[in-house]
Amino acid sequence: MKRIFALLAFVALTITANAYSIQSDFCGENVTFVLNDDGTLVISGSGEMWYYEDSFSVPWSRNREKITKVQIEDGVTNIGNYAFSGCSALTSVTIPNSVKSIGEEAFAYCSVLTSVTIPNSVKSIGNSLFYDCSALTSVIIGNSVTSIGEHAFYNCSALSSVTIGNSVTSIGYEAFCHCYGLTSVIIPNSVKSIGEYAFGDCPGLTSVTIGNSVTSIGEYAFDSCTSLTSVSIPNSVTSIGYGAFQDCKGLTSVTISNSVKSIGDYAFNFCTGLKEIHCQAVTPPAAYTSTFEGISKNDCKLYVPTGTKGTYASAKVWKEFINIIEEGTTAITLSETGDKYGDVDFYTLNGVRVDAPNKSGIYVVKKKGETKMVVVKK
Repeated sequence: MKRIFALLAFVALTITANAYSIQSDFCGENVTFVLNDDGTLVISGSGEMWYYEDSFSVPWSRNREKITKVQIEDGVTNIGNYAFSGCSALTSVTIPNSVKSIGEEAFAYCSVLTSVTIPNSVKSIGNSLFYDCSALTSVIIGNSVTSIGEHAFYNCSALSSVTIGNSVTSIGYEAFCHCYGLTSVIIPNSVKSIGEYAFGDCPGLTSVTIGNSVTSIGEYAFDSCTSLTSVSIPNSVTSIGYGAFQDCKGLTSVTISNSVKSIGDYAFNFCTGLKEIHCQAVTPPAAYTSTFEGISKNDCKLYVPTGTKGTYASAKVWKEFINIIEEGTTAITLSETGDKYGDVDFYTLNGVRVDAPNKSGIYVVKKKGETKMVVVKK
């Protein structure tokens, strides 16, 4: 019965549209489209669009180069795979709040599309969504999106602004790779993983803020971001991947948090402008001979927690740095927490009070109105 009603509505729409429509048909069980002679593609109805195997299966594929505007009406719940791929004249897209998902390569190769707003209703973004949209300058990703797929914005060379919603938990493989115009990015606290090559070869990127829920930075994640000048690795990160910041020649300062346990091969390879590394870890993170290859160990200063200079000076790789300087905290051993510091209050860096440190790490100590940070060693 629903199909009959949809067909009747479609017939009425076609009759109304005949004077100016180029093409009209179904593109879902209860979803229809009309392509007008002014280049506007109107998609309306209720429920899902069909998913397509490739861009040639889309019903308007023979007229795709005539499409300049896409208007999706409220009631449509998804955008199918390859729906508007290769619409080389498309400049404007309206996505309603009823849409919950956008399929793979839905807007790939839309070479003159300049901006898109993905509404808060959308929960998933397919792989290669805006692949090679070379004119795309700004994107707003709604707060319901949980993941950014592989190659989602690959080679969007004009992209200068992207707003990542605070529900995104993962940024996929090569998601923003070759976005030459991207100058800054804020990775929200919801993100837990940054995929391989996620921001690789973004030479205009000067500023990156990494949220404090990220636990791993993938291989080559920021490779060849040659304008990046400083980066701070948050306390949530435990590993920095192979080649993560390789060839970031403009990088002058790096802060590595106390949570980092390992730094991969070539992670900071040929960061030739690096002048200082601030490593907050009490125990030197595992590193490889090639981790800091191409960096002058004579000129680059290594800052470490107070009381740990000797540990770094004898640790593999780290001992190659000539200038090891202690800073920021006081180091004590676990045995000293009971006598030397006596009647004190210990807090974790997250503000949680503990009776006494039971493992090494950095703590906030309060005693008689005085507050200081200390490194507790085993």
